[in-house]
Amino acid sequence: MEVKQAIQKRHSVRHFTDQKIDSKQLKEMIGIAQKAPSWVNSQPQKVYVAQGETLEAIRKQQQELTITGAKTNSDIPPMSRKLWSEQAQKNMAEWSHGIPAVLGDNWQET
Repeated sequence: MEVKQAIQKRHSVRHFTDQKIDSKQLKEMIGIAQKAPSWVNSQPQKVYVAQGETLEAIRKQQQELTITGAKTNSDIPPMSRKLWSEQAQKNMAEWSHGIPAVLGDNWQET
């Protein structure tokens, strides 16, 4: 694949299913991802794979944090949306307004 094709085919995924991924396929994806460049070859990535009961425990914990509105810690300090460019704020607002159409009106309750 040419660089132009890779850029044109690139996309973000924000909606996930509970579809299981074959272990062999998962290992292959991680192997490919290891070849991605990092800033000054710092290779800061760490990959953790959770499946089964461990994954379900993580899901439940995250759901509880969301429901209770618990304060979380980000690896990268967040920037207030007020500091984003006007275009970035507009893009996020448009994207946010489309969430109920995909996830339903009660999406914040799940």
